[in-house]
Amino acid sequence: MYEKMNSREESYAKTFALFLNAILIVDLVRMLIRNMTIVNMTQYGIYIGCAIYIYWQIAFNDRFKIDKSLFGLICSTVFIAFISYAICPEVKQAYSYYISFFLTRIIPALYFTIYIDKKKLVLSFEYLKKYRLLWLLYAIVGMLWIPLHTNSGNQYSMTYGYNLLIPACFVFYCFIKHGEIKWLFYGTVFLLGMLLRGSRASVLCLFVFTILAYVMIHKESINMGKLTRIIILLIVGIIVLMNFKNIVSLLSNTFPSSRTLALLASNINFDSGRSSIQSLYWKSINSHPFRFNGIFSDRIYYSNLTRRVYNMTNYPHNFIVELFYQWGIPLGIIIFILIDVGIIKSICYSNRIDNVELICFVLILFVSGFLKLFFSSSYLVSVEFYLLVGTIICICQKKADL
Repeated sequence: MYEKMNSREESYAKTFALFLNAILIVDLVRMLIRNMTIVNMTQYGIYIGCAIYIYWQIAFNDRFKIDKSLFGLICSTVFIAFISYAICPEVKQAYSYYISFFLTRIIPALYFTIYIDKKKLVLSFEYLKKYRLLWLLYAIVGMLWIPLHTNSGNQYSMTYGYNLLIPACFVFYCFIKHGEIKWLFYGTVFLLGMLLRGSRASVLCLFVFTILAYVMIHKESINMGKLTRIIILLIVGIIVLMNFKNIVSLLSNTFPSSRTLALLASNINFDSGRSSIQSLYWKSINSHPFRFNGIFSDRIYYSNLTRRVYNMTNYPHNFIVELFYQWGIPLGIIIFILIDVGIIKSICYSNRIDNVELICFVLILFVSGFLKLFFSSSYLVSVEFYLLVGTIICICQKKADL
């Protein structure tokens, strides 16, 4: 029985590590092969394979005795989708994709995190370490591929930057924990790729993670020497912020093809013109603050208003704006507060029980599944967001084996 349990934990860890790297692997295949048939086969193969593993576990190992929270979330999502369709039938344009996303990504993401425990998390981290060379290959290929296949004015990829976020956070965590130079090397390469060819928000998310992870992991052993280093880092950070534009302008002149550096040099508010898009949503929100428009209704609204062809990427690029437009301000505030409280509780709990792996995991999901949503992506189609929700549920249930 013990060997069987070990086997289940190992298969869980392998599949979970693959699931976390799926987007990166697919993007790497796209860069190297550039054959969309193979790219799609790779994408569907990974996600459907992971989904089959999950449903197999539910059917044959759990005997359909799934967690009540997971069952409740599934039913709630289906109910909300029906209500949204009844209010705005045009959202059916999004449902063909969303149904597939729901079955192959949302449910697996929730299952992996709701059913996680300390052994599974530690083992998953060990398997994630085995992906470091693949991450390195992706970082290097991206830095070389992107300028060759984009126009001279936009030599960047937001997908590339965000795909490197979790690997970068993970390797910096390994460096903070173990102090081995190899992890610093990986982290430096990933950071360089994010800075030169990725997005500014991904760099900010990495910075927030690194600071929080260092302070939380070393909280018990921080002596005067470490405290001095923290103070020095803060002082250096303040100096950098005071001279941020000058520093970035210098780097921008050194690397003129970097879109991230160019935007940082001219615009440090992380706007990229999205405030004009968000203002369209705010007009509607202010006119009807209590209206529930339904999920994906923001895409329909933007397409109709601008008379553009419907596109899944026509969303506000801001978590609060998206919540308020879809749910109305009252419900949006409640959902936002619940998520905030869950995040704070999860961070405090992981810090209190002194589980460094859990601290790292929660912080990674905090920056990639929550903080990122204020700059780009949509919570409806963000795998990291659902991983964060599942982790919050798991921690709030106060599992003794975490």
